[in-house]
Amino acid sequence: MYKSIYFQGRNKYCVTFSVASVLHYVGLQRQARELVRVSTRLNEDWNNWEMSKKLIMGKGITIKNSKIDSITDIDFNTITVLCLCAVHVDHYSELQFRDSTHVVTAYQNQLFDANKQKPLKLVTQNLHLCCIGDKWKFHHYSRSFIIKFDERLERIIHKNTQNI
Repeated sequence: MYKSIYFQGRNKYCVTFSVASVLHYVGLQRQARELVRVSTRLNEDWNNWEMSKKLIMGKGITIKNSKIDSITDIDFNTITVLCLCAVHVDHYSELQFRDSTHVVTAYQNQLFDANKQKPLKLVTQNLHLCCIGDKWKFHHYSRSFIIKFDERLERIIHKNTQNI
């Protein structure tokens, strides 16, 4: 079984590291290493959603914003980057809600989370596991984009993923 190799830990690299793990998984190791190298050289405050999108785009790689309302909207054959909005319910303070976001990347019915050892199956229950802490629960997708490749990279991906 494939293991995720780019872990964010306490750093703010969830977008770029989850994408890098998928790039590595599909055989684009050079592009994955370069994305991690560039993103870790930036100040963490620059590793936000928009900057990460710019870092991901490169030779043969483009992105397209998408609208995901439910898990069934995700095309399993497309690399989809999802910003998850999680809600924390604090029962001790009159059910006050707090929210947080975390980014994961979905591909071939799997979730690549930069805080997990291996990909998780793409089901709602596992979206809860991607949220930070036991009391946080997945609530909705706040934004998303898909990653597209030129023909040369598509051939490499096809060759590397035929037997997965």
